[in-house]
Amino acid sequence: MGNTKSTEADNSGGEEKPEIKKKKEKDVPKASTCKEKSFLSSSQKEILKYSMTNAKEDLGQRIFTRVMDKRDDFRNFVEGLSKEERRELTDRLREFLINVVDNVNDAEEMDNLSKRFGSQHAQLRASGFKPDFFVGVADSMTTECVFLDGAAHGATECLVAWSQLTSQVFSAVRDGYYAELRRLRRLSTAKSTTEENPDQSKDADAVSSKSGEDSTSLTLDDKEEGRNNQLLAPPPSY
Repeated sequence: MGNTKSTEADNSGGEEKPEIKKKKEKDVPKASTCKEKSFLSSSQKEILKYSMTNAKEDLGQRIFTRVMDKRDDFRNFVEGLSKEERRELTDRLREFLINVVDNVNDAEEMDNLSKRFGSQHAQLRASGFKPDFFVGVADSMTTECVFLDGAAHGATECLVAWSQLTSQVFSAVRDGYYAELRRLRRLSTAKSTTEENPDQSKDADAVSSKSGEDSTSLTLDDKEEGRNNQLLAPPPSY
């Protein structure tokens, strides 16, 4: 009997316990992997920063002037603004460019800056602003900033660096512009519906009608957005 109990105890103690597998570190997402990989090389970032050290106070105005020389509709838009509005736009453009280059190592912040910059132009549509103006501004910005390098770096290398930056940045600028435009349209629709239809039943009909009109308008904006996306790509010749 004693031997039997001893044998049972040995058998029980000899059973293998199921192995608990530890989660591999690679299965746990790291913060660094969640960040967007930079689209610029280290040498390109240095070129951008070097160029901006030579920027003057009139950089925004120089970019605007270059666009005005190429596009009559942009010239008409700018000339229709007050002096204060022109100064505000050119200063805002220069400040935007400086902030983007200052954050060239932070792709997420560059994207946020670009979308915010684009959203600030949505209300200018009533003054004649067109979203495809961004194409001309991007090209002229590239040209002016290449000049700022002063041939300190290779011409092709400098052009590619600035072309890649403006292409990426103004893609986000357009996104911010259209997002704000849609937001303003929704607010306008909601406001007009509330003011014109205090009765609930009429209000429901108005919402349905307005939604149809708004969707048609947004469809036109989407087509315009798609067309502009195809335009912003080729580097300018200078």
